[in-house]
Amino acid sequence: MKPQSFEQKLFNTVVLLLLLKVFLSMFTSGGLNVRSFLIALLILVLIIVIIRIIMSGRNTRSHSSSGGGANVLLSSNMFNRIQQEYETLAANYLKQGAYRKAADIYLRLLKNPHMGAQTLEQGKLYNEAAIIYLDKLQNKNKAAECYELGRDYTRAIPLFKELDNKEKVGDLYNLLADREQANHYYQLVTDDYIEKGQYIKASLMYKQKMGLPGKAKDLLWKGWETRKDAFNCLNNYLTYLDHDHEVMDTLERVAATSDMTQKEILLQVLKYEYNKYSSLEVPIRDMAYTLIAERLPSNPRIAEQLKDFVPGDKVLSNDISRYLNKGNKAIGF
Repeated sequence: MKPQSFEQKLFNTVVLLLLLKVFLSMFTSGGLNVRSFLIALLILVLIIVIIRIIMSGRNTRSHSSSGGGANVLLSSNMFNRIQQEYETLAANYLKQGAYRKAADIYLRLLKNPHMGAQTLEQGKLYNEAAIIYLDKLQNKNKAAECYELGRDYTRAIPLFKELDNKEKVGDLYNLLADREQANHYYQLVTDDYIEKGQYIKASLMYKQKMGLPGKAKDLLWKGWETRKDAFNCLNNYLTYLDHDHEVMDTLERVAATSDMTQKEILLQVLKYEYNKYSSLEVPIRDMAYTLIAERLPSNPRIAEQLKDFVPGDKVLSNDISRYLNKGNKAIGF
């Protein structure tokens, strides 16, 4: 059986209600009255005929030569036109700086919470934007950012905690002048860096976020000793020394206690420090020569690194080339 349309169901319902009304009126009028019955029946027939005519007209329009597509196209065009009008109105509000009105159109009329939230954010209505990002778009990251921009740190902190952004949580507690909580979260970040062997980042947390340069310095030395990014750790460690003689004393101590692998790393550090400390050029160059001489028997090509300590010396460059190409004759330092 073909399913009934909505119009057919409506028609059947109306007919039943009218019939029910006729019979109820007959029984409540104190008995059957032929004249009243005939009048009610006539009215019922007229109503049915009118409904049929209306339904026939709707069906004719919906099954016209356009195959039923005309009504759909008309509805679609009407919807697009209305939508364009709303978008134009929102754009005009934006030009006027009426961000809340523009956002209201996006949210209520265009059903576009993303544009609504962006509009509020553009108008620096950060708290309102955060609510849309959170409730309508389930975007905790953007909501937290908006609360932060709106300086509503007490609402931003729980969201950043859920996002596991410990450093940001520490920063916000710091803005709230709660140093104890700030350092607690900074320490969690630092511990994560240390566990991953990222000693440079960990030292920066101590120095820049927690104000503990002593701990930063000790951590860099540990990074050198445990060979966790040893080159950068030693270079950064030297920046904590106040005087040139302290730098040289440290380099000599490192040279005296390092194995061959660490000495090759030390040589790279010396190249960097040679260009940094003009007052230490001679002792650093002498230390580099010593390290290179130690490695020459097992690694002849290390001789090429002499050029980094005597830049532009063509005689030395020629000697190195002859040494590498003609039997490794001794080079005079």
